[in-house]
Order: sequence, then C-alpha cells, then structure tokens
Amino acid sequence: MAALSEKAAAVFGRWCRPCDQAPPKLHIYNSLTRSKVPFYPIDPSGQRVTMYVCGPTVYDAAHLGHARTYLQFDVIRRILRDVLGYDVVYVMNVTDVDDKIIVRSQERGITPEALAREWERKFLEDMTALGVERPSAMPRVTEYVPEIVSFVETCVSNGFAYEDRGSVYFDTKAFESKGHDYGKLCPENVGNEGLMAEGEGKLASTTFTKRDDRDFALWKASKPGEPTWPSPWGAGRPGWHIECSAMIEHTIGHGGPIDIHGGGVDLKFPHHDNELAQQEAFCNCRQTVNYFAHTGHLHIRGLKMSKSLKNFITIRQALEGVDGLEGVRPSTMRIMFCLVQYNAPCDYSDNMCRAASELHRHAVAAITRSRRWRRRDAAPP
Repeated sequence: MAALSEKAAAVFGRWCRPCDQAPPKLHIYNSLTRSKVPFYPIDPSGQRVTMYVCGPTVYDAAHLGHARTYLQFDVIRRILRDVLGYDVVYVMNVTDVDDKIIVRSQERGITPEALAREWERKFLEDMTALGVERPSAMPRVTEYVPEIVSFVETCVSNGFAYEDRGSVYFDTKAFESKGHDYGKLCPENVGNEGLMAEGEGKLASTTFTKRDDRDFALWKASKPGEPTWPSPWGAGRPGWHIECSAMIEHTIGHGGPIDIHGGGVDLKFPHHDNELAQQEAFCNCRQTVNYFAHTGHLHIRGLKMSKSLKNFITIRQALEGVDGLEGVRPSTMRIMFCLVQYNAPCDYSDNMCRAASELHRHAVAAITRSRRWRRRDAAPP
C-alpha cells in the first residue's frame, strides 16, 4: 500500500470490529482496513449474512469486467452458503436511471426506460449463460425513488445536506465537523478532481456553487428531456451514489449496518466512500458496513480494457470468441477467474484461457472417473 499523507492516515482504518463469536468460520480481506480480519455476522445467531453488491448501469453490453465481478461474488455467495452453511441474503441493484442511460437513449432516439429494459434483459441473459445465480433481490432505482427522496430529506434534516436551485448536495464539511470521517476507503483519492467529476456524471449541473469541492449530488434538478420525479425541492431525479444507500436501507439495512458490501475496485472512490458518508448521515452512526470486498482490475493481454485500445470484450464475445481469442465455456471462465485471488488484478490472455481450459478438462475427467467408481461399487455382486 502506498504511503498515506498524515491527514489520510488519520481517516484510514477506523473500523469497529463486530462482536466476537468464537471461533470464526473464516477470515475475510476487508477493504476498509486493507487487511484480513475475522468474519462475524451481525445476526445474533451467527447464521444470517447480508450482502449487497453494486449491480450494472444498464446502458450498454456487459463486458468481461462485469463477468469477473459477478462470477467472483457468485462464488463468494456459494462458499458462504454451501460450504460454511450461512443463510445468505444477497441484494444486487440495477441502475436504470443515470446520466449514461439518458445520454445513450437520446443518441438512439428512444426513452431511457426502453434502453434500460433492453440492456437489463441482455445482462440477465449473460448472467444465466455464465451460470450466475440470481440474487435474493434485484431492486431497480426507478422502483425506489420515493424511498430515495425520503432518504435525502433525512440527510437534510440531520444537517448533512443542502439545497441549491432544485438540487441537493451532500455537505462534507458539516459531516466532518460532527466527528465523521469522509473517505474511509480511499482517503488518498479525496480531492481527485477527475474521479469526483466522473462520479457526478456527464450531465452534472455547472450553475451551482458548492460549499466544498468534495460535495456531491444527492438529488439532481432535471433538465428538459430528462426523466423526472416529484420532490420537496422540485422535479428531479436521484444522484448516482444515493441510489445504493437508499436501497440498502430499505432491503437489508433497516437502520443498522450490513455484513458485506461488494463491487469492483473502481467503485471504491468516490462511489463507495460517498455511500458510507450518506448512510452515516442518515443513521447518525459511525459504521454502516462491517466488511467491504472489492474485485480487482481486469486487463486484456496486459492492457487495461478500453474501447480506445480496441480490446473491449463483451461477455457474449468472450463466450463466442473474438479477436484471435477462442470462445470459452462458462465453466472455464469461472475457473480462470478463480485462479487469481478475487481482489488482485487479473490478466485475460491466451495463456490464462489455456490454463483454465486444461484445469477444467482434468476436473471433468476426475469427476467422470469418480462417478464410474461409485456406480461400480454400488452394483450388486
């Protein structure tokens, strides 16, 4: 880990360990502490585990980065449930209203809802093809707008947000002045203008004056042609970060912390750090997630996956074969991603595919031999 500044180090690692239930069934790498720690569920019986993973923004085809994240969390869920015996309540949202969706729908001349439903359906088809089980719940943002508005109202009434020309922004200075820590996951990235601008979206308003450069939108006043819902501040739509906070609260949070929050490493800042701030502001508490798990970056033949580099591979292309890479079986892809620690960088390459394919072949042969032996042993003399 790179050295942190004195200010960042003062924030990093502040984590309250859940009550011990000896002995722990496993230890988990916690992104909040950047260390492996004992895992203790919140549930007093120690049997129920709550897990929330940030789902897709449905405006385009799902790519290999999505495949890695959702396959890895599918494996984590199965280990928790099938190996360790936990009752796992797994929630994954669908972001179906967002700046990217609005821009893409305008380019195609269709409604944001029509675009979102099209790509949500294809995303679920991709997950089915990969053998990824459906989450316990998959809430859509558009189904929770009244709850989001209520969540924002509470943040305002608690003194952690302010309104400006129909939009509402999180007040980071007020948050810190009341003893909270902003930027727990990535304090070294707080103040990164590029990341903060990306988090606000392409359609972010430029007509308001932030009280602090770190402040971010909870509610956006809608512009002409954008989706809109009523609110106490006028017609508008949710900001990106607030969506997950409100859906966590109304599905598995219920005023308290959840066990595991997951997503890709690129979501750590600002998205997950802003989520933590919002949830603490809403609950007037100091910890709303006990363990964070982030999947590592995916590279294609040693390079970051990017459309500009022409190595952007969708899930369907990977299964069917593209750009000299042979199509892979879903089971082979699962093995390939499991060959690398889930939170480490992974390079999708010809060698990696061949190694996973060979391992898959040996596994199938071993299972086939085992079944033959069982049938032989069970046969009457």
